[in-house]
Amino acid sequence: MRPGWVYEEEVLVEKKVRLSCNRTQARRLWQRAKRRRRRDQEEISNLGETYRLKRKNLRKEIAKLKSLAWQELIDSIDNDPWGLPYRLVIKKLKAASPGMTELLDPDVLSDLLDSLFPRNNRPDPLTDWGDFEWSDDWAVQQSEVTKVITQKSASATKAPGPDGFGLFLWKKAPVKILEWMKIIFNECLRSGVFPVAWKRANLARIPKASKPGAPEGRLPKVRPICLLDDIGKAFERILVKRILLWQSTNPDSCLSINQFGFMKWRSTCDALLLVKEIALRAVRTNGGFAFAISLDIRNAFNSVPWRVIRGALRHKGFLAYIRRILDSHLNDRSISYIGRDGKQCERPMEAGVPQGSVLGLLLWNIAFDDILNIEFDDDDDVNNSHIICYADDTMIVVTGPDLLHTRLRACLLAYRVIDSIQRLGLAVATEKTEATLFYGERTGDLPDEIVINDVSVTLS
Repeated sequence: MRPGWVYEEEVLVEKKVRLSCNRTQARRLWQRAKRRRRRDQEEISNLGETYRLKRKNLRKEIAKLKSLAWQELIDSIDNDPWGLPYRLVIKKLKAASPGMTELLDPDVLSDLLDSLFPRNNRPDPLTDWGDFEWSDDWAVQQSEVTKVITQKSASATKAPGPDGFGLFLWKKAPVKILEWMKIIFNECLRSGVFPVAWKRANLARIPKASKPGAPEGRLPKVRPICLLDDIGKAFERILVKRILLWQSTNPDSCLSINQFGFMKWRSTCDALLLVKEIALRAVRTNGGFAFAISLDIRNAFNSVPWRVIRGALRHKGFLAYIRRILDSHLNDRSISYIGRDGKQCERPMEAGVPQGSVLGLLLWNIAFDDILNIEFDDDDDVNNSHIICYADDTMIVVTGPDLLHTRLRACLLAYRVIDSIQRLGLAVATEKTEATLFYGERTGDLPDEIVINDVSVTLS
């Protein structure tokens, strides 16, 4: 005779199957009602409510079955200590495969890190804040801390920073802990010190695919991601909100409308639509031409000098307490990684904004904004020039009625933009420059290439 729990389990499984069928039937009835030509809104609403109720009941039943199965698994440990529970735990605890830094030759790894995190070859002294005066009006409020912790979505599978505490753990923290966080954040602002522990990052490397036909290089192509402590990133979110609030009331500190990268209410699609609109207006309305030149900045985020960011913050007139804490944020940063011998290694960062930092993307946009504000001397009603960016992806669009004159203007503007980018301490990968010519239906010879900074670029 079978034990009673077997019958109970069979009943639960049968009930689950029945509920699943009922849910599927309810969903089909609801969808059919919505597809009818003559829709009865009341009927659709009732069928939708029925479907949601049946779906809720099914989920409850599935959760009940999972709970029973889990308890049964726990109870089986006493009878069979080497059974399924043991095998599940061992499978979870198996050794992870070695990372890229553990496999690379030390010389290759050193060159790779030098290329990803370049050294600062110029003096970059911190600002003297000896005459700074603190105001309690700048203090962090408890509502700000609660908001940055609760609003951000968190996942238990997301890699944490060096402290091992993921955001999903901070979300479960009691109110008293959040009150302590407010005290810590205020002390950081008051003293102008961004804690060193929050500036230390674990280095993660994401392989980048090479272009088809590209030669194999000595150094692997990777995208470096810096895993930072979530408590430090929470503080960064508060600073980001303060910066954006200041920009909303001080137009001189705002970013160009042609910057679409990591900006609220702007996207890649908006940038593409703007380029399309400019090209169509030049070709169809004015019967002219449009040259679009795309520039690639080499290792952009990790190379922008900190002195450039500090200068941009000062030029845009941000409040002293913001610039003071960002001075500390852009100092004494480091990355950690596992070497070939299995030991933890540390390397200082001397430039760039970490890819993984909340503040980093906004600071990049602020530092790069001067490029978007280059003035065009020869523009008029029919000859127009535009610089459009999505973060570091920079596009120059030059339009005009005369082909040769428009191409010359495009070459000159590209030279000015590249020169300005180099003055920021960045480098343009001229071999990756791309260019497109937009034109209407017309006969006549069209150029096959355009010269950008002494490099011939084929027009597409």
